[in-house]
Amino acid sequence: PFDVAAIGPQLDTFIAQKQAAYGEKLKAQGEAEGQAFLAQIKQKPGVEVLPSGLAYEVVTPGTGDFPARGGDDVRKYPWGQDKPNADGIWWANYHPQAGAHVDGHRATAPVGSYPDGVSPFGVMDMAGNAEEWVQDWYSVNYYRLTEGAENPPGPLNGDRKVIKGGSYEAPEHQIRIAMRLYGRPYDKGPRLGIRCAMAP
Repeated sequence: PFDVAAIGPQLDTFIAQKQAAYGEKLKAQGEAEGQAFLAQIKQKPGVEVLPSGLAYEVVTPGTGDFPARGGDDVRKYPWGQDKPNADGIWWANYHPQAGAHVDGHRATAPVGSYPDGVSPFGVMDMAGNAEEWVQDWYSVNYYRLTEGAENPPGPLNGDRKVIKGGSYEAPEHQIRIAMRLYGRPYDKGPRLGIRCAMAP
């Protein structure tokens, strides 16, 4: 079992430092150098070692999707096939048609606020709340061209990165496991985070 409570504060500090350094680099030296800096901190395998000695990496869509699906390739959401607010149960923090406030959170919610939305492996908040950068460059046709491959490594380069998970501003269809959003590597905002996993 993965003890989130034990490493959570270290991981939060690690992510905040990376995001702060990235933002300062962009302000100081412009878009091109900011992209190069981001490439340095996200290069494959992209492993970072925390003071505790635990190593983390920014995941690929495949390694990030596995804990959400639990090995079930037909699972639409981490909790199964039910819609995110089926039977009056809120499974995730997203933007339903009735408005962002109806689930009790207009923006990001504290981790674990939607316990019914837990994945088969016990991972919280795999859908909604905050969109998460992953390692791969985005390409419209990449997955069609690599159909049948197990965790394909993604294109070698591009001008957009894959974003997974959807956010508190996302409509229902954008928080599906299969959904791949994209953004420029220097995009930032309150609904964007980084999806990390413990490195093997």
